[in-house]
Amino acid sequence: MRFIFFGILFPFQLFSQTPTIDSLKNFLQVHPQEDTIRANTLITLARAYMIEMNDQKKMQEYNPQLLALSEKIGFKKGMAYAYMNMAFLSTGNGDGEKTMSYYFKALQLMEDTGFKPGIGSCYQNIGLALNYQGKYAEAIQYTLKGIKIKEELNDEKGAAAGYNTIGNAYTKLGNYLEALKYYFISLKLKEKMNDQLGASVALLNIGSVLSSQGKLDAARLYESKALAISKALGDKQGEALVYCNIGDLYFAQENYK
Repeated sequence: MRFIFFGILFPFQLFSQTPTIDSLKNFLQVHPQEDTIRANTLITLARAYMIEMNDQKKMQEYNPQLLALSEKIGFKKGMAYAYMNMAFLSTGNGDGEKTMSYYFKALQLMEDTGFKPGIGSCYQNIGLALNYQGKYAEAIQYTLKGIKIKEELNDEKGAAAGYNTIGNAYTKLGNYLEALKYYFISLKLKEKMNDQLGASVALLNIGSVLSSQGKLDAARLYESKALAISKALGDKQGEALVYCNIGDLYFAQENYK
């Protein structure tokens, strides 16, 4: 069965709404001053390319500028964001050692500034990276530290992502009861926020665990709920994942029609 991980977390609180890439680039042209305003603009621009445009090459074009400027003016928060970006790229390249090194550098810098949203995100990203590396017990420890901070800040979205990571870790450890516990917590938060896409992820993961337990009818019920949401959202990738899982269920029941 297939499980879904939530991606990297970034504590972006620089703008109430993300400006367009063109407007950010234009601002950099008219604001050449080497200050935190320019650094924050570079942070947001790198984020836009990486998360919204999925253009890592462009992000790599601006991230070195962010790191160099932040180091020059002593802007630790900017340095931390740059290292988080570098950790993300290292994860994609399969370089676990560099990933952890960059995340811990980012964590230290965030702690130096006392920026709690950043500290919480670093802990959870370290947990996510450890999960990918198969270090599940450590992943749970770091993710719980991040969740504690996210809950103190009333960051339900961040907490929900953390609970999903813990659910994945317990699934890999074969502790299905604990996995379901955390997936259901994540689902409850996603439903509270009316995050339909996030809810479909939680439902899919719950269905996958139930299937692993041999509870195929219950698994199909949750997979069907996830499918309905994916269809309503037009989420073709999510829909394909659910169909794959449902196919596995029918195969397990020897229903080959």
